[in-house]
Amino acid sequence: MTKKREFYKLLNEGLFNKYCRAAGPIQEVSIVYKKKKDIRILNKRKEFDTIAVDFIGNFIEEKTIYADFSQPIQISTEFNNLSGTLFIEDDNFNDLILEF
Repeated sequence: MTKKREFYKLLNEGLFNKYCRAAGPIQEVSIVYKKKKDIRILNKRKEFDTIAVDFIGNFIEEKTIYADFSQPIQISTEFNNLSGTLFIEDDNFNDLILEF
């Protein structure tokens, strides 16, 4: 995994799999980034069969709360300089850890 394009693809997969969820019957939560330039790769290292990619970036947590049936409430929280590690095994997503 040397291409940034692959990194962003796997980061999107990790964010969707791990940080986009229905948090109960009345709430949905997701963490996204708006632009690729908001994410900076800091370090790549090999750990056994896995490549660990450390990064830092600006993310947005988006919550949709269905308080009643009229109109959902949307809340956005910005996280600047949020760091994390993306773990890749055999060019596939393995794990993602964000450090809040």
